[in-house]
This record gives sequence, structure tokens and C-alpha cells, in this order.
Amino acid sequence: MKEDHTANYFSHGNEEATRLRDALAEDSLEMLIQWLKDGGNVAIHGESHSSLLALELQLISSRCYE
Repeated sequence: MKEDHTANYFSHGNEEATRLRDALAEDSLEMLIQWLKDGGNVAIHGESHSSLLALELQLISSRCYE
């Protein structure tokens, strides 16, 4: 198998790569949520993009208490 070291993996036109990236992101989020449910702790400090960060934290928090 020849390795592809181009940016093709990140192309929106590459449907297979998009599917793989989405699945990886979903799996990572599920693992994070389970880790938090199991007692994991996290501290977040940041000023940039604070409204986006607040929204993301709200979404993760709501999933942890389902």
C-alpha cells in the first residue's frame, strides 16, 4: 500500500476521508464523555473564542448528565 502524504485526507471533496474524520471525532467525544462520567476532571483557561468554548462546554456537560 502506498502512503499518501498530501493534504487529500483533509479535503472536503474526499468523502471517505470525511467519513473517517467524522467517525474519529465522534469516537473521541464519546471517550471524553465516558472519562468525565468516570470521574475525570478538566480545567480550561482561555480568553479567545470564549463564546464558542462556552457552547462546546455546555454541549459536553449536557451529554455527561444524560
